[in-house]
Amino acid sequence: MKKLNIQPDIRTYELLFSQFGCGDTPYTEDGLMFQNDVSKRIHAIDMDMMKNGIHHSQLSMMNLLKALGAVGLLKEMIQYLHAAENQFPHYQTCLETCHYNTVLHFLVRAKEISIAFAIFKGMISCGIPCDAATYTIMVDCCTIMNDFKSASALVSMMIRDGFIPQIYIYTSFIKILVVSEEFGEAFKLLKKAISEGIQPDALLYNRIVQKASEKGRIDVIEIVVEQMHRYRVQPNSSICRNIFLAYVDHGFYKTAMEALQVLCMRMISLEESTLKELRAEYEHLILNDEEVEDYERKVIEPLFEKESSRRDDHLVAMLILRWCAMLGFPISWSPNHSPWAKRLSLDYDLSTQAKNYKNHEP
Repeated sequence: MKKLNIQPDIRTYELLFSQFGCGDTPYTEDGLMFQNDVSKRIHAIDMDMMKNGIHHSQLSMMNLLKALGAVGLLKEMIQYLHAAENQFPHYQTCLETCHYNTVLHFLVRAKEISIAFAIFKGMISCGIPCDAATYTIMVDCCTIMNDFKSASALVSMMIRDGFIPQIYIYTSFIKILVVSEEFGEAFKLLKKAISEGIQPDALLYNRIVQKASEKGRIDVIEIVVEQMHRYRVQPNSSICRNIFLAYVDHGFYKTAMEALQVLCMRMISLEESTLKELRAEYEHLILNDEEVEDYERKVIEPLFEKESSRRDDHLVAMLILRWCAMLGFPISWSPNHSPWAKRLSLDYDLSTQAKNYKNHEP
């Protein structure tokens, strides 16, 4: 363009800045040379833009902030934000909520908590309205600090501004509670979320399972397993691992293997009718005596030929069931008939009845 004397316009610079922030480039102290190189290139584009008398647009400023944040140039990112806030001639663009959300996202990701709150307060003082993404980012910031009080205040502001908390807000709250080992409060909050029509997911439950496993709280883990089953939330490989290790750490080896098989079957499908249909297709793969390499190839190839968002967990479940069979454990395709699963269901019903009786006690 320069050789042909074609004058760039604002769109030219918007596209140039966008090339730096198009991916989350990992950076470390060893990558300071890379950061310096990116900083120089971004600055050179900005200076060329200034030389051509072109002011930043909202999109060019957004792409510039993303570019700096993506490679960890947080100080420079904040400097450009302040330049736009102060309406310096070249940066006379109207900052919007999305610009602040971008800056807050990268600050929270880098765990720059105090700076993030300072930017958030500055945003409010400038009269920039917060949206659902702003509150979600800042609640996540409170999660890093394990600050339940500040998170609650943010959610109150969020509701006041007309935004309804979604599943990720509850996930952050529950994370704060389980870090403090407030498992009872976490279950109360989860019950509230479900009563408001929010469908829990495996990520939310895994927050509880992971901490309960670390603390050896088998009772909490068993409540989670039964709740997941009743609310039709399929376990993932991370949940299976944490539950298995919790039983093993207590020396409950037989229970650990039984739980592992039940959870693997539920990873494949929550419907026993579906499991019975799949039995003929998969049982010979699980129970065959071929070499491991041949087995893995035969399991992996058909799974990756099929369109399935859960195929990774599906594959893990198949491999674990294979190992269980190799160790001599019988494989049941009716997980709900497992003595362990029946006990969890009965205990859950009895616990619920006891709580209801207590609440209605004169």
